[in-house]
Amino acid sequence: MFNAYTPTRVLFGAGQLANLHEQTLPGSRAMMVISNGKSGRTVLPQLKEQLNLANTESTVFDKIQPNPLKQNVMDASKIIAMMATNDGDLWDYVNSGTGKGVPRQNKALPVVAITTTAGTGYLFPRPCPRPVL
Repeated sequence: MFNAYTPTRVLFGAGQLANLHEQTLPGSRAMMVISNGKSGRTVLPQLKEQLNLANTESTVFDKIQPNPLKQNVMDASKIIAMMATNDGDLWDYVNSGTGKGVPRQNKALPVVAITTTAGTGYLFPRPCPRPVL
């Protein structure tokens, strides 16, 4: 059993990144977590500009593997946010397997996610193969 509270503001549509500076950001410093491939870098100049307009200092963390699944990047962002405010090793906080199950002492930093489209992949889904009966 668990309780979750995740209020989320979503700005959806082409060009919405240009409105980032108008949003109430959760602090005055930001770490931009991207893959170390090419596609994540395309948005960096505009993102840095928006953060500057919002008086937010920023740095880039680009050690995520190229072509990661979106879940991997989101998980990495959440783990970085949690470990930035809590001492020890990540495995200290894992509740299963060989993890130590230590409760977090501090809340994680807020995460702001900006989705981008990858430069590869299929624009439209492929037709489904016919089922074998």
